[in-house]
Amino acid sequence: MWLDSIENSSDIKQIYGRDPILNDIVLYNLSIDYANNTVGLDIDFFDWPVPLPKDWYIDQYTCLSVKMDFKDVIFNDVNLSKECIKYDINIESTEENSIRIRISDNEGYCFYDFIAKSAKIINFTFWDHRND
Repeated sequence: MWLDSIENSSDIKQIYGRDPILNDIVLYNLSIDYANNTVGLDIDFFDWPVPLPKDWYIDQYTCLSVKMDFKDVIFNDVNLSKECIKYDINIESTEENSIRIRISDNEGYCFYDFIAKSAKIINFTFWDHRND
C-alpha cells in the first residue's frame, strides 16, 4: 500500500478505496533540489476508481495528475541512457522507516532508484489532456 507511506494521501484513499496502480505513468517533471536534498515528481496516472464517484463521467478526464515531494533523499541509481514515454513507479516502505522509490520502464530498466525519509502529496487534480 504505497499511499500509507505518503503524507496528505487521505483524499486519494477516500476516492479510490485502494491504492491507484502506478504502471504506465507519464512523468512530466522530476526535479532535484541538491541544496535542500529533495526530489519532486509530477506524474499522471490513468487508473480510475471503481465505481466512479457520483456525478463523475469517464469522458470528463483522462488522468489523475499528482505532485509529490520527497525529502532527505539518497540516490541508489540514476540511469538516463535510454528514452521512455511511460514509466512504472514502485513506492514501498523500508525497514529503516524510509521510503524507496524506483522508476523504471515496463521492461524493468531502472531510471531512478532512491530512498527518502519522508514523502508528501503537494496537490492532485483530475485532468483532461485531450486538448493539450
